[in-house]
Amino acid sequence: MDNIDIKDIQAMLAPNETIELVTRPNKVRWLVIDNIVKTITLLFFGAIFFTVGLLILLGVIIPVDSEATKMPAIMFMVFGGIPILLAVWGLISRFARYKNIAYIVTDNRLIIRSGLLGVDYQEIRRDSILSINVNVTPFDKMMKPNTGTLIFGTASNPIIVNTQNNRGTNQNAFKFECIDNPYDLYKMLYQQNISVM
Repeated sequence: MDNIDIKDIQAMLAPNETIELVTRPNKVRWLVIDNIVKTITLLFFGAIFFTVGLLILLGVIIPVDSEATKMPAIMFMVFGGIPILLAVWGLISRFARYKNIAYIVTDNRLIIRSGLLGVDYQEIRRDSILSINVNVTPFDKMMKPNTGTLIFGTASNPIIVNTQNNRGTNQNAFKFECIDNPYDLYKMLYQQNISVM
């Protein structure tokens, strides 16, 4: 794992607070696999529309004989270009955010550092954690080491269980995403007397 600069986190700590763990998402899992389906879909449909527009503009599909023929071609190219730009922006922003992301476990709290242009911080006190869910997808199982996501539930932000698959979900949940060996971190937190219900 690459070195994670946490000078900003150390400046935020209380006088007797100590850092127990600093980690970040698995690079391949977080950067590539999490976005691969969305990126391929956007690129596929964008390329189809863009190519159709280009073929119309070049006169391959419809003979270009007037300005009226060029307008649909330009529209197809614009509609094709938008998903392509979204796919490229999604990848670039994900790579740019990776340098700021870190998951920090101290003896008092859990901290997530993230952000694209600036740095954002989220934290929860360890004594406020009521439940922890570990989600491991088929993609996570393919990774070496295995990866997964820890979702932390509190009284103010509980984990909502999906009754169809019994997986805890919450879009606003505090979570450590795509971390290596998620069960090891779960065991570490559980053994240190986090009140898991």
